[in-house]
Amino acid sequence: MLLAGPLAEQKEATIADVVPSGASFTVYFICTGGGRIALNVTSAAPLRYPCDGVPNLSQVFVDKGVVTDLAVGVEGAAQWRLAVVDGAP
Repeated sequence: MLLAGPLAEQKEATIADVVPSGASFTVYFICTGGGRIALNVTSAAPLRYPCDGVPNLSQVFVDKGVVTDLAVGVEGAAQWRLAVVDGAP
C-alpha cells in the first residue's frame, strides 16, 4: 500500500504522518543532478545517498502504528523522486 507519493522535488521536504500497518515502511527513490540526498527519520541517523541516477530503496523500522515523519535533505543541485510504501520491499 502506498503511504506517500510519488513525490518529486529539487529542495528539502518533510513527508509528515507516515503510519505503517506493521513495524516498517520502505522508501523507493532516485536522485539525479549531483550532490547527495539524505533520508532522515527521527528514530535513526540520516542515511545519505549519491545523486547518480541509480534507483535505491531503504527499509525503515519503526514501532507499529507510530506516526513518523520522513525528512528529505538535499546537498548540491539534486533532483529527487520518491514513494513510501507500507512494509518490507
